[in-house]
Amino acid sequence: QICKNYDAVAGINGSFFDAKTYAAVGYLMIDGRAIQAPLIVKARTTFGITRDNKVMIGKPKFRRRIRPENDFFSMIDGINKKCGYGEIVIYTSDYAKKVAVPKGGMGYIFDGAGVVTGLVHADVRIPEEGGLLVVSEEHLHRFKNTAVGTKILFTQSLMAPWDSVRDAFGSGMLLVTDGKITFDQSREEVGRYLMGDAPRTAIGITAANELVMAVADGRSSSYRGVDFDEIAQIMIDCGCTDAIALDGGGSSTLVYKDDVLNNVSDKGGLRKIANALVLLKAK
Repeated sequence: QICKNYDAVAGINGSFFDAKTYAAVGYLMIDGRAIQAPLIVKARTTFGITRDNKVMIGKPKFRRRIRPENDFFSMIDGINKKCGYGEIVIYTSDYAKKVAVPKGGMGYIFDGAGVVTGLVHADVRIPEEGGLLVVSEEHLHRFKNTAVGTKILFTQSLMAPWDSVRDAFGSGMLLVTDGKITFDQSREEVGRYLMGDAPRTAIGITAANELVMAVADGRSSSYRGVDFDEIAQIMIDCGCTDAIALDGGGSSTLVYKDDVLNNVSDKGGLRKIANALVLLKAK
């Protein structure tokens, strides 16, 4: 359906996501706009596409600060994620229609210019323009002078060389670097439940800057699936110098010209997923 929505030539499932909220587990940027940041799984690898259509694979660093007029600089703990204990989070309309402000905390509604238009203590709707800044009780002392009419200065960006990235998603596992298998379960903080044979999705880049998208079927009588080292070798055999694994299992789906090419493993058929990488027709 995602491919149909964008009239895409081909598409593949994207990053891991929360099965309840469908929020991406990791960094997510679309058309230069941060949908979710920073990485929830900080050890995992991010896949990015620059504005001149080059691919980047690595672990970007973030510049994420806010400063209300007449108050202090503060670090942002995330964009469009649940606000935990001692955290400061920004929400936009990409997240949901409503957000619950944690007990004892404060929500600051701001407009498209970053000016505070309202203060709330309970559930609140996120405006289409602007957003909501949620500050947990532990940090409210840093916002003593932040009232309606206060302008909040936001700094939310990727640091060089990732500042040239237009689209990106994180939470993947590094498979291949410089043509060699470099998957490391410990370094990528991959739980045991994700190991072993399973359906796998991977994307990689060749020395000629060609994008490779691959899916291996599994969990059936016909296909056992592959482990991370095996999908890494498949990407090398396809000519990739660098590659990353994406969400797998029942999410693994490869589409070409409206046809699903692989045999999805969920008994109910195609799984509802949070995001995808699609290839569009050249303009």
